[in-house]
Amino acid sequence: MKTIELFYIVIVYVIFLCSCQRQPSFVVSGTVSKPGLEGKKALLMVDDGTSEKLRMDSTTIVDGKYTFKGGVEKAKTASIVLNLHGKKVVWVNFVLENDDITVKTDVDGWSVVSGTVSNDEFQEFKNAKRPHDEQVHKFYQDYNAAMTSGTLTPEQEKKMSEEVRRYRATMDSLTFCFIKNNVNNPAAWQELKGFAVSQPIEKQREMLSDATEQTLKEPLVAEVVQRIRAFGQTAEGQSYTDFRMLTPGGEEMALSDYVGKEKYVLIDFWSSWCGPCRAEMPDMIAIYNRYKDKGFEIIGVSLDSKREAWVKAIQDLKLPWPQMSDLKRWDCVGAKIYAVPAIPYTILLDKNGKILARNLHGEELERKLIELLE
Repeated sequence: MKTIELFYIVIVYVIFLCSCQRQPSFVVSGTVSKPGLEGKKALLMVDDGTSEKLRMDSTTIVDGKYTFKGGVEKAKTASIVLNLHGKKVVWVNFVLENDDITVKTDVDGWSVVSGTVSNDEFQEFKNAKRPHDEQVHKFYQDYNAAMTSGTLTPEQEKKMSEEVRRYRATMDSLTFCFIKNNVNNPAAWQELKGFAVSQPIEKQREMLSDATEQTLKEPLVAEVVQRIRAFGQTAEGQSYTDFRMLTPGGEEMALSDYVGKEKYVLIDFWSSWCGPCRAEMPDMIAIYNRYKDKGFEIIGVSLDSKREAWVKAIQDLKLPWPQMSDLKRWDCVGAKIYAVPAIPYTILLDKNGKILARNLHGEELERKLIELLE
């Protein structure tokens, strides 16, 4: 009898010990060199899987230090938000995982994150990119100053533009290599989200070439996978895919209302808030007027979110062709179907609805129309 009682006592003790074992957890220890932040808040924001950041925790800065403690089921991208002074808000992006992580922020807002392999790799990338970011920022400051003072010459503008392109090309190369070489590191997923849209589909495929099956299922990565798939389905030579939206007057309109009606149709993705879109509209209107009676039509698809701004832009720009929108910005169904990476962006369809070309503008578009219609 005593043996049985002892056995049960041992079992209960083992269960107790197991329950007391420490669960996986993280400790983020931060220091801020900027004076005057005593009592200010530091926020911990985590990725919710759709590139949005959700507030996970907040703490108070004491003696230039702050700490976050907790646990995560798996590593994820996160940010610490610090209001250094005035309107300057610093976002410290890093990988939140169950380990000890150190964040050091200097008086200018530059932060160094260390403590895990993922964060060390991410920091190495940020260090390499930093001087190029700073140089581009300086170019824009000089450009704006010269514009404000009226001293900017065409030669200076051309030189600045060339320098910016050169530095941006270097930054693009660094970003591409970081994502490709660290594609299974959560730090790369956030970079991928913003970077991939500006890259050719072939480059996007290459960046994901070494991704694991699990990585490809991650929401931020899955968006890019879906875009690559959509691009393949709407590549040149493929038949168009129909979609429906509302006109400025609130009536339902479909792409198929205009495609296959003995006209070449240009789908023009734009928005009222897109400066380059607005800038190219005078040329687009001129092209439309030259070819509208020769078998050419344009369908405007807006990525606006506010009807008033959309309608006002149509009126201000005097756009004469049919327009539609679902007012969902980048969740626009048409933009998703056609894997639109940026705006302005165009898709040219032949008289039967076959995709002839993507992203033609200005002289390039007109040369194509001359080839087709004259």
